[in-house]
Amino acid sequence: MTDPAHATLVRNAAVLGLVVLELAQQDAKWGVQDHPYDAPDGYWASAGGELEGRARWSLQEDGPSWAAILMEEVGEAFQAESPEALKSELVQVAAVAIQWVAAIERRNAPKEAPMPTPAAPALTYEAL
Repeated sequence: MTDPAHATLVRNAAVLGLVVLELAQQDAKWGVQDHPYDAPDGYWASAGGELEGRARWSLQEDGPSWAAILMEEVGEAFQAESPEALKSELVQVAAVAIQWVAAIERRNAPKEAPMPTPAAPALTYEAL
């Protein structure tokens, strides 16, 4: 039986690899990007509340969906009031997006019998 934690780690590493490749492609195409956080009139900050509200309504009425979860996090990011809060919200946006990609990978994975995973030795502080 495959260890679920190991399978999750492998899948997440593969998804993060895709993200790193995309980052490299963006850097090659655009170079360093230092855009402003919002439009000069604060449009996205004000739109964030509506986006978050619609996402929360969808979550309550329709149940969880990746689109609603991601849009709720994006709405919260748009409303962040400090660079620290924005950074925290964007990490959450990235994590949800990565989880969504991993879910796509799981749904499209071939339905094979799981390979047995040998037990790994316990990692202790002394071993480091």
